[in-house]
Amino acid sequence: MNQHADIKIPMSHRYHPTREPRNEIATILCDLFLEEFSFPRSGKRGKSYTIAVASLLYACQTSHGRVGVARKAAAWSQYPLVGKDIGPRVIDAFAQRGFITLVPDTGTVGFYQDDMDQWKANPTLSVYDVNTAAFPKDLADARFMEATCELVQVNVIESRQQRAYREAHGYRKKRLTKKVARERFGDDFRAAQVRVEQQNQYWSDHPLVFPNGDAACCATRIFHDESLISGGRLYGMWTNMSGPERRQATIDGEPVVEIDIRGSQPTLLNSLLGYKLNGLSPSGTWFDVYTQITGLTFYYEDMDKAREVAKGVCMDLIGSGNPQKRSPSRDLKKNTGVTQEDFEHFRDAMLKAIPGLNDMEPRFDDRGDVSGYINGAGYLPFHESEMILQTLEALRDQNVPAYPVHDSLIVKESDVVVAAQTLRGTICNYCEQQSGLRVMVPITVKDTGGLRIDLLHEDDRKGYYP
Repeated sequence: MNQHADIKIPMSHRYHPTREPRNEIATILCDLFLEEFSFPRSGKRGKSYTIAVASLLYACQTSHGRVGVARKAAAWSQYPLVGKDIGPRVIDAFAQRGFITLVPDTGTVGFYQDDMDQWKANPTLSVYDVNTAAFPKDLADARFMEATCELVQVNVIESRQQRAYREAHGYRKKRLTKKVARERFGDDFRAAQVRVEQQNQYWSDHPLVFPNGDAACCATRIFHDESLISGGRLYGMWTNMSGPERRQATIDGEPVVEIDIRGSQPTLLNSLLGYKLNGLSPSGTWFDVYTQITGLTFYYEDMDKAREVAKGVCMDLIGSGNPQKRSPSRDLKKNTGVTQEDFEHFRDAMLKAIPGLNDMEPRFDDRGDVSGYINGAGYLPFHESEMILQTLEALRDQNVPAYPVHDSLIVKESDVVVAAQTLRGTICNYCEQQSGLRVMVPITVKDTGGLRIDLLHEDDRKGYYP
């Protein structure tokens, strides 16, 4: 039996040739290996080899002793600056000199029978053990910047059953190749690439720098369901970090804050569909749709608990696209302990306060095929991502660097006022164009210590309809 067939390599420990050296030590080490392996060091090919080497050094530095490499030719299409020839050539050079060692039986597609006589496939990921002692000791002090992400990706459409199977086995979503995407979407695909490329170029002069010295200045826009009007959020190195981690970063050497739309998904969905929230106070303003408007603030003795459940129920409805969802999801029950009775009570309160929820369409039909569009996987993230990208572009015109995290922005603390005003103004104009409804969304600002209510005037933190 193949004892290595069940090796699991997390995404963070896989080789992604997207990084460049950022500090002097990283530059020296890259030059050292380029020279040792007689790889080009100048011109376009020199840059490609530098990215390939820098990224492998980063992987070896951070992967805790084991690196995964997808060596199939198709895998390299994500990295056009490196490609299917240079990437493997660099991996092989490091392996031949003993810096990394291939784990036997990985990177194959053979089948074997396990102890239960079940047939399994060997992982197609080539796995390498890192010989830490072979590397220069100062590798630990090298710092790198993610700077060459693929611009746009389009996920393949999948049925409910296909999604469940993929998730159960931990497989990545399949994506259209760039060739197929270009053929299918034509000029629209290139236009989407250009917008992200321009943003990445601007970020390269204002990288997001993390406390350990590593940095990022690029993102990928990912669409869903083989469509350029479904999904579309921007993903970068910072996206999967926790809020406190992100807020420890700096831009241009200055501390950052995170501007967040409070109760964004129900607020934006409602506004995009042309509905005002129900149950507003006589002043016509609100701070938080999950507590104030629904009247659920004191449903539990703990107000934070009430908000957590209210938000979870709302996300359950939006994610499924089913406003009459009968029961809470398994994750919602696990995370909040919500009962069936409470779920129904909160659901009904949400539907009353947020009428736009009633216009949603279930994502999957009775056969499990994708059919609905107005839900949390298609319609809402697309328009949300458009509003955020338009905000980034408007801020760029004002020379204000900002990094997106779905419906929030990371900006320098000194830019918080102009960034908040630009974000709210962009959303207001966008919703008016979509539905005729103008809305100023409520926002919060956080730094490493939590909420910063002192950075904005109270009126700038309220939601209202102009």
